[in-house]
Amino acid sequence: MTTLHRHRARRAPARALAAVLAALALCGAGADRARAQTGAPSAQRAQAGTVWGAVVDAASGLPLAGATVLVHRAGGGPGRPGRVALTDSAGVYSLPPLPTGSYRLEVRLMGYHAESVEVDLREAAAFSVSVGMRVEPIVLEPVRVTAAEAQPFGRTRGPAASGTARVAAERLRQRRHLSSDARALTHADVDEAVTLAEPDLFRALQRAPGVSARDDYSAELWTRGAAWDKTAVHFDGVPLFNPLHAVGAFSAVNGDAVGAASFHPGVQPADAAGGAAALLDLRSRRGGEAGRVRVLADASLVSARAAADGPLPGGRGGWMLAGRRTYLDLVSRRVRGRSFPYAFGDVAGRLDLALGGGAALEASFLADGDRLGGEVDGWVVGTRARWGSRAGRATLTLPLLGGRAWQTAGTSDFALRVDAAGGLPGWDPETGVVNTSGSPFRGQATDHAVRYAFLEGGWEREAAPGAASWSAGYRLASHRAEGGTRGLWPYTRGGEARLDGRLALGSVWSRGRWTPLAGLELDAGLRADAGDPIAGSGRLRLAPRLAARWRARPGLDVSASAGRVFQYAQALSPEGPGLNPVALSGALWRVAGPELPAARSDVATLGAESWLAPGVLASATAYLRRTAGLAVPDPTPSAVGSWTVLDPDLLPFSGRRDRPPFVTGDGRARGLELSVRKLSGRYTGSVAYTLSGSEVRAGGFRYPAPWNRDRSLDVTGLARVLPGLRVGGAYTAASGARYTRFHDGVAQCEPGGECGWVVFPQAGLPARERGAPYRSLDLLADLGGTIRGMEVGVYAQLRNASDRGNPAAYVSSDLRHEIGRCRPEPPRDSCEGREMILAGQDSYSLQGLRRTALVGVRMAF
Repeated sequence: MTTLHRHRARRAPARALAAVLAALALCGAGADRARAQTGAPSAQRAQAGTVWGAVVDAASGLPLAGATVLVHRAGGGPGRPGRVALTDSAGVYSLPPLPTGSYRLEVRLMGYHAESVEVDLREAAAFSVSVGMRVEPIVLEPVRVTAAEAQPFGRTRGPAASGTARVAAERLRQRRHLSSDARALTHADVDEAVTLAEPDLFRALQRAPGVSARDDYSAELWTRGAAWDKTAVHFDGVPLFNPLHAVGAFSAVNGDAVGAASFHPGVQPADAAGGAAALLDLRSRRGGEAGRVRVLADASLVSARAAADGPLPGGRGGWMLAGRRTYLDLVSRRVRGRSFPYAFGDVAGRLDLALGGGAALEASFLADGDRLGGEVDGWVVGTRARWGSRAGRATLTLPLLGGRAWQTAGTSDFALRVDAAGGLPGWDPETGVVNTSGSPFRGQATDHAVRYAFLEGGWEREAAPGAASWSAGYRLASHRAEGGTRGLWPYTRGGEARLDGRLALGSVWSRGRWTPLAGLELDAGLRADAGDPIAGSGRLRLAPRLAARWRARPGLDVSASAGRVFQYAQALSPEGPGLNPVALSGALWRVAGPELPAARSDVATLGAESWLAPGVLASATAYLRRTAGLAVPDPTPSAVGSWTVLDPDLLPFSGRRDRPPFVTGDGRARGLELSVRKLSGRYTGSVAYTLSGSEVRAGGFRYPAPWNRDRSLDVTGLARVLPGLRVGGAYTAASGARYTRFHDGVAQCEPGGECGWVVFPQAGLPARERGAPYRSLDLLADLGGTIRGMEVGVYAQLRNASDRGNPAAYVSSDLRHEIGRCRPEPPRDSCEGREMILAGQDSYSLQGLRRTALVGVRMAF
């Protein structure tokens, strides 16, 4: 008799973290603030008696172009009064040299209160004077204009422009969303976050407070202790069900296709059917704003991507197209004659067409796909797999009753198909028999799709600041999940999970905003969903929301919000050892119905944010979230207590212990998030700290959520050390994530080769174990310039510069055992090789990304 014991190699931990990234964003902040406001003096400004400086908005720190600066003798003495200068695009002015004496400097700009400063030139030297101006509203006759939506995420030219764009994005976000935890992202935020190999919006969000990641290989977002599928990702209002590439390693949304990105980890807008934990709202980029065709291109060690946009003939609109594809399979085929077995790609586009009379048509789409064919050492044996998403919408906008009305039709789907042509290694899912040469199970292993289609419309009226505004709308939607997985689901008889389901849903929503008192703004909304009955609720579900913000003093806002959201499709997590890597945490979806309730989250936040200095924004937010109707893996242990001696006669050689595909439970999350961000200037950066707790109650157990890190610190920094050269880094330190220990099974094989389970794979107590802490330091050098009118650049990254051996995803545990031996104590005299002695256990994870150098190039023309 022989024995088969599933075993994997273990990785020894790497040496400890050698260095910690200092807060680059805050080092030399005072000197940087002065340079941001005034700029470096030119040779002309350095002349004796020269008066120069900058004019900025006193609240935001943004430079003010076109301001008039006048200087004249104080008290009307002799001299040359009336010298005048205008500020340039950076808000900088310079006056000709003046003789010594006392002067009055006056600054004027329409819409701002005029400012005056006394200047005393006692010696012949350059004199720097910078002025902050306060807004002074001007009452004008109403004029109706049509303005395009802001696109703060687009690429910007130079550090001054990117800093201005980041501050403007945050000011716009503050005007639109009252909650302090809402976040606006720009391309500069992504650059500063030092994302893996190439700009990745999802990975940049992992540096934000309240957001963490599973490991180095995952771009998934764990938002405030919730699983990845509880963060809804919308592209132009269309939900994306699995917007990831490379088994979750990279975002499937090309940043060059994005014009605006808003993140809502708390209370979400009433017009958005978001996720139970958060909403990432992505808006496609309009094309043609440069008035000509413009092309962007990048190439990293992962993929090559390009984007182009331009105006339509006659100036009636614009178009945009962006695509990306890996190229390792193409290069390997040409160099080695054999293709790398994996590739991914995506494409997105948008068309804007003005129809006249204020009417407009918008259309956008996104499609992504991954393909695996062949073998990946240690993971896949002769398996073919394909998965990907498609989403699109068309919107007609018309002026109506002093406001704007729109009608949208859209669709989204995600499909996953796996064909195990060569057999999956391990066990036969129908008989439970283990085969050393791989499972005899062949053919289709997974064929699953989730589909969503909707029709929506609405009306809104934009009002002047401080005036009441109101909007309302509806959405008719159809959810569908089809097929399932067979052979990839652990601990169920036959290894099969069916995911079929349908849900028809109708929603109406209304949202209003007003200012009842000076300095106090309120935003209230209500969403009502009605449709097919689902578990735990009837046909009607109400989701109210309320947010309030009070201006405590100029630059300091205090906010509070509360609201409810329903999520009608949840991804089932096939946790367990030995899974095929395409069994992702967000790939197998089930729609709410008679067996699965909608995930209902009630969220409350209390926060404050303040502009500490021009371009420096600090925020603090406390939150509480309660979620009912969570679909989670069955937490029931298959064996509880210490290890025991098992006789193979006590267990059958075929069949497996059944575990349901999911059980429903409740979740609780609470935490405190702190952050300081320097958004503009020669030095930029951020410091974010999160203290959080999250737990799940399901199956009679109460346990820590496995998607939470109790404490995390993120520090980013980027410095312009030379013209065209930027250096920076990002450091993350987080506590270990919780996990459930899975114990590898043990099988006995007869001399003829047939094997059977002696000890089934077992699950321990839920989330009882904690992984090792996570530490990572990532460095960046970026060099760019202009060659014959074309912007070019090259960047280099050093990932995990301290070479810390961070653990990646937990896999399972091994049993150290001996076979063919008897216990020395009676009553048995002989075991005849049938008794198994279980002597211990070891848990292990995949190894994280070690020190890795990466390079990339980019250009724009």
